[in-house]
Amino acid sequence: MTGFETLGLGAAATGAYTASGFTALTHGALTGGVTYSSVAAGAGLTITATTGQTATYTLANATGLEDSLALTITGAAGITANTLTAGGVETVAITSDDSATTVTGINHTLTLAGNDVKTITVSGDAGLVLTAASTALISFDASGTTTATSAVSLTTGALTNSATLTGGAGGDTIDAALAI
Repeated sequence: MTGFETLGLGAAATGAYTASGFTALTHGALTGGVTYSSVAAGAGLTITATTGQTATYTLANATGLEDSLALTITGAAGITANTLTAGGVETVAITSDDSATTVTGINHTLTLAGNDVKTITVSGDAGLVLTAASTALISFDASGTTTATSAVSLTTGALTNSATLTGGAGGDTIDAALAI
């Protein structure tokens, strides 16, 4: 298949998808868990509806130390994105978007798995309830959030190193644990 830039999955999606050659991935509600494999470096993922299932994002070449994922969660109502495993990704930039004409103070929810994740940034006009399972996390920055009507809530795994954790514009909550 050539000449297509976005791999978009519909509501009946389930299974494994080879994503080589695509610059963007998108899904909403899913019938079963999905795996995106052979993902090109720089290919972003957009989640547009409550998924009800897990998703795995695995790079074609994850040997670098600065691999990144641009993740957008967008909807006019809060989206529960379930668990996303980001294999071989060190940096995740999350845009939490309220697509309503007037910002309504919604919160999206995500569990981010993948023990290579070291840096997470959050921006956008919607709140985010995030569980970041990576024990390698050393930087979390939600200063890019723009609404005081929604908040960012972060719960970490047992971190193996010290970390810099920064909240955003709302009444944020950070629950971090250090491995002993």
